[in-house]
Amino acid sequence: MLFLSGKPKLADSAELKQALESGLSEFFHLDRSHRGSAVTVNGEIPELQCVRLDLTSARIDPNHLPPPPAKMADKGPSFTTDQLEVTANPLFFGRDAKVALKLEAAQVILELVRDKQEAHWLALEKVGHGHASINISGQDIENLFLSTAEVAAKEHGVAIHHGSVNLSQRGEREVSVEIDVTAKKFMMKSHFAIRGCIYIDKELNAHFSELSCQGKGTLGSLAAHYITPHLETWEEQPLPLLGLLFTGITLHDVGLEIDDHGTLNATAQFGD
Repeated sequence: MLFLSGKPKLADSAELKQALESGLSEFFHLDRSHRGSAVTVNGEIPELQCVRLDLTSARIDPNHLPPPPAKMADKGPSFTTDQLEVTANPLFFGRDAKVALKLEAAQVILELVRDKQEAHWLALEKVGHGHASINISGQDIENLFLSTAEVAAKEHGVAIHHGSVNLSQRGEREVSVEIDVTAKKFMMKSHFAIRGCIYIDKELNAHFSELSCQGKGTLGSLAAHYITPHLETWEEQPLPLLGLLFTGITLHDVGLEIDDHGTLNATAQFGD
């Protein structure tokens, strides 16, 4: 489902475009160069040729993610589109991390629905066939973990310098992560390591577990002490990847692999 702003009736394609643009702007800070072209709707309701969302260079705050829909109250009109396309390459997550997201679907039936909290959504009622992919580099995984921790360490006069990242396949949809980082304070320098696991479930949510931070020497141990509480927050709830945009899609053939460049690639199929 895609969040729609206001109380749209979706009488025509212009209203659909406006509702999608307003809904996206509530959670995504769109790049200035893409604000006028983030949503493209070709054709006219009820038979559209293409609905395209381009969130390239948009930014989303991890503390202000789109909420999951409440229980559905009623359904509105439905219409079709030959193609549904979503691209975000990159989508900035938080301060420094970024992901690449792509979704393509054909022969789609879209439906306007309203939940019991009076929020309106555009649901994928039926899909002929579709696929989704989400890519994040090892460097951006490090950025994700350290984005808030760096601020905390800096308050204590400790500067964090990014280092090497090692990803290794651990299971069908699980990888191990090891990050070597340098801490500096005045003339002192030391190293610490962040370790953990990332598991992708069948809804393309990322689950973090076994996260730990161990330092060498006094400074490394001090930096690890500042960073550990921030790592622990990542284990509290999964991070929606596809769910940053869509919820309620039944996926199959979900896979996770590491390519030759050290990038984590999550893929899934959906539809009849």
